[in-house]
Amino acid sequence: MVKVSVVIPTYNAGPYVWQAVESVLAQTYPNVECIVVDDGSTDNTDTRLAPYIDQIVYVHQENKGRSAARNAGLRQADGDYIALLDADDYWAPEKLARQAALMKSNEGLGFVACWAYAVTVDGKAVRLLRTNDDGCLAPGLEGFARLVTLEFGLPAPLSTLLIRRSCLEEVGLFDESINTAEEWDLLLRAIPRWGIGCVGDALAFNRRYGYLTPNKVAPRRRPDKYIEVVTRAFERLPDRMRYAVLGRRALALAYLRGALYDYATEKTSSAQDRITRAWEYYSDLFLGAQSEYQRTLADFAITLYDTVTPLEVALQFVRQVYDHLPRRLADLEASRRQTLALVCAAHAFDGHQRGDVLAVRQGVWRALYYDRKWLRNRGLFSILAQSWLGSQTTTCLRHLRDRAVHELRPR
Repeated sequence: MVKVSVVIPTYNAGPYVWQAVESVLAQTYPNVECIVVDDGSTDNTDTRLAPYIDQIVYVHQENKGRSAARNAGLRQADGDYIALLDADDYWAPEKLARQAALMKSNEGLGFVACWAYAVTVDGKAVRLLRTNDDGCLAPGLEGFARLVTLEFGLPAPLSTLLIRRSCLEEVGLFDESINTAEEWDLLLRAIPRWGIGCVGDALAFNRRYGYLTPNKVAPRRRPDKYIEVVTRAFERLPDRMRYAVLGRRALALAYLRGALYDYATEKTSSAQDRITRAWEYYSDLFLGAQSEYQRTLADFAITLYDTVTPLEVALQFVRQVYDHLPRRLADLEASRRQTLALVCAAHAFDGHQRGDVLAVRQGVWRALYYDRKWLRNRGLFSILAQSWLGSQTTTCLRHLRDRAVHELRPR
């Protein structure tokens, strides 16, 4: 039976680290070691861990940051598979067993992820965290392209990953100069050679605290790190000229995301500079209905808070961006209502995912108000029908569509 080493870095997470450890000890997979790296905690972490001291490997070091703490644990690990778990997250009991089975069946996988639930401090699930499709990426240029442009979706929480030791030995540990987007950097180093698999069930629980995300990550210079990670990824490729268009698109997306963080933290001048750079790198990003620019802005707006972003807050952020676009991008104003509609539709689907009927209804009707093209979206009307009638969606779908057409008809 292949051994799995679990690495838990912790810094002042005393109220939660015990739950992380217990979720490791409760795994149905029979061959697991648990390594906890205390990165210079000043709270009661050592007291909280005392009852488990005979069941874990405990490492204490001065505070060096989470990437350094993870690396310290990885150097202690002797399993052929390695899992990462943040100290305030926890797992379902079958998580490692299901991931190890998938990894064992495919020697080309360097990573196996899983879906996760974002949960509040008291454990209430508020969002399903999943990739954009089946969660699998084959190694090579196609996988690299989908990962570097985030077409695959934002990197999964590190607590979802199971890693093959031989993959880490080949691509190296975490870059200790990066304390944000470090998992993205690691995956980009590996994807040219190693594939990524995924178990399509939520087997991890990622704790969230209701923070306004841009304020939380601003001290880590995330906007700059996005650009740095993308630049490094292309510098490592053997023939960068072959990927010139992909490189410009990826950098444009990195600058765009950086601009959105700046807008959210009221650094308007910096935001305008970044969004102008994005346009200069790859203007196609901004062209067409539901462009990459619109989709990226809408996705950012509905995830401003790490739990649930109120619809009005998300819409106000979109208006703020459009109100402060650089002069040379003034033509984008025509897409304002389309982007607002996209935010409302995403809010509806997000509400459907967590069973929030009011969010579904609010999001659907507001999406139709801003852009009537959503009348043709069957998925939107399906979740609206479910919000009214549960599973009896088919019989009233036409009625709801006709009602929407009537209410939105110009008078």
